[in-house]
Amino acid sequence: MAMVTYGANIISVKGKIGGNYFQKSNFGNHIKACPRRVKSQDITLQTTRKIFSTVQNAWRNKVWSSAEICKWNAFNRRHPVKNGFGDPKTLTLQLSFIKYNLIRVRNNLPVSFIPPREIV
Repeated sequence: MAMVTYGANIISVKGKIGGNYFQKSNFGNHIKACPRRVKSQDITLQTTRKIFSTVQNAWRNKVWSSAEICKWNAFNRRHPVKNGFGDPKTLTLQLSFIKYNLIRVRNNLPVSFIPPREIV
């Protein structure tokens, strides 16, 4: 995904769209096209896909109550993340659920439908 900052014109473009990489160097802004990589089937990739599939299926099969949604949204507002430009962004409920639970499942913990507790 490329990130574009707009002003009167496009101020900055960083990232990738359709195999084209947008970069800025000493020579100015430029686009670079790289060859496609072969999809490897090693054990770490299979493990990562299995973990992601587990979390995504848990998200898809959950029926959310309004109280649970409010708790996650409140947690997301208190804990913004920075994007590639360093700007703070609030994650959506789905993104924060997946981000939090990917770490849990990778550490052999069950999927949690409640947001993490505050660290004091």
